[in-house]
Amino acid sequence: MLDLKKKYNNIKILNNRKNLGFAKTLKKGFLSAKGDYCHILPADNEHPYLGLNMIHKFIRKNFDLIIPAVKNTYKRKFFRRLFSEIYSQLLNFLFNLNISYFNGIIIYKTKLVKKIIKSINCNSFFILAEILIRILYLNKKIRIKFTTYLILSQKKRNSNSFNFKSAMKVALELLKLYFFLVLQKYYFSLRIFLKNITRTTI
Repeated sequence: MLDLKKKYNNIKILNNRKNLGFAKTLKKGFLSAKGDYCHILPADNEHPYLGLNMIHKFIRKNFDLIIPAVKNTYKRKFFRRLFSEIYSQLLNFLFNLNISYFNGIIIYKTKLVKKIIKSINCNSFFILAEILIRILYLNKKIRIKFTTYLILSQKKRNSNSFNFKSAMKVALELLKLYFFLVLQKYYFSLRIFLKNITRTTI
């Protein structure tokens, strides 16, 4: 990274003195972003240049969000594919959305991310889904491009994101967001409705 920085002036390195974890590191990175667009690139060697080029080409089209899904999903382990499908369907059901993949290398307009990232206190991998869901809830008129991309096989690699502890963290963060965005809205609507009934009755 330091060698690359010597060659390219636009590279900025953020070095954590201690391990902040995935969510806090991602948040720190997005808050430091200066360009018009930002997205993450996991350090798992899963994303070849060809796959990245399949989504980066849409940046010039001035979309607000570029949401890609993996095209060659067979490159991943069966249980990871199954978990991703269940996870995506659950989020779509709870938040009334139609997104094929929430944890992909989504490209965001930086201003959209910065608008909501400070209010996010997530400490799990759910932060990726939460960023996307909050952006969609707060910005009704945004231009979205759905596309696909190719990955390399990582079937021999074990991921820390698929264990019981991580799953419990994600479940708690999901419930918190659901209450904040959905249940709270129904709660206040019910209170207003009951107030109106009381006034009418009186």
